Amino acid sequence: FHRLNGKFIDKIERRNLYDLKYYGEYKNGKKFGNGREFDNNGNLIFDGYYSEGKRQQGKEYEDSKLIFNGEYNEGRMWTGKQKVFNKYGDPVFDGEIFEGKISNGILRQYFNNFWSRV
Repeated sequence: FHRLNGKFIDKIERRNLYDLKYYGEYKNGKKFGNGREFDNNGNLIFDGYYSEGKRQQGKEYEDSKLIFNGEYNEGRMWTGKQKVFNKYGDPVFDGEIFEGKISNGILRQYFNNFWSRV
């Protein structure tokens, strides 16, 4: 066992940043506690808390942009603030989800570099 932040854990995985998929705590061989996930290029994709190997609460990133900040249920975005971008990097949705469904926010459509609310 290792001790991290006053807690005993099974192990801590550390590797070179560019080989790194996960950096954080484990319990019974599963992600548990605080941790970070990275893509194959070393870009941060999740920073938060895990339980039983699944995301529970934290921040999710895509192309270095924050796309979700909140709670997860069974590893899926559940309740929190969400942003969705199109393939050009333009924001398409900026709002909140509650229990896995959109609760409020702004949905945008883009036409020839102009946007309108839907």
